[in-house]
Amino acid sequence: NVINSMKEQGIDQFIISDSSTVKYLTGIDVNGMERMAVLLLDSNGKVEYFAPKINPQRGVDFPVYYHDDVDDPIALLTSHMRKTAKIGIDKNWPARFLLDLMKHNLADEYINASQLVDRVRQIKTKDEQDKMRASSKLNDKAMDKLIKLVGTTLTEVQMAEELIKIYKELGAQ
Repeated sequence: NVINSMKEQGIDQFIISDSSTVKYLTGIDVNGMERMAVLLLDSNGKVEYFAPKINPQRGVDFPVYYHDDVDDPIALLTSHMRKTAKIGIDKNWPARFLLDLMKHNLADEYINASQLVDRVRQIKTKDEQDKMRASSKLNDKAMDKLIKLVGTTLTEVQMAEELIKIYKELGAQ
């Protein structure tokens, strides 16, 4: 859906750095810290991931390219990109990476394309809706149990610890 939206908007390539978005789209847990970790989507259907070597990925069905702290991650990324009219960038990518990318003159225009993913994420499947309802009901049960502890001798920290225990008792992860 995101790639189809890219085509409709005339966005040829889309760089996604937001960890929750990358996880939503791929299942990858991003933990690049200050290092560059991005998903590159191409309107032709190509998907590639660029990550620091300290965060290896397994079990993904698309290419993953790694860089060390001494490498130039933008050079690695741009070596997999093509010159194009429009490149989408997510709203959270640090300027230090974007400015280095722009020096490569790969696009006539760089735009914030986060709304392409945001729109897809707004629409929930029946399974997602069912999971949200189940989570909400479980949370209601947990709060009911926690409310009964208010006014006891428990401190705020102890109440937080009790809440974790309650969630676990109810089967939450």
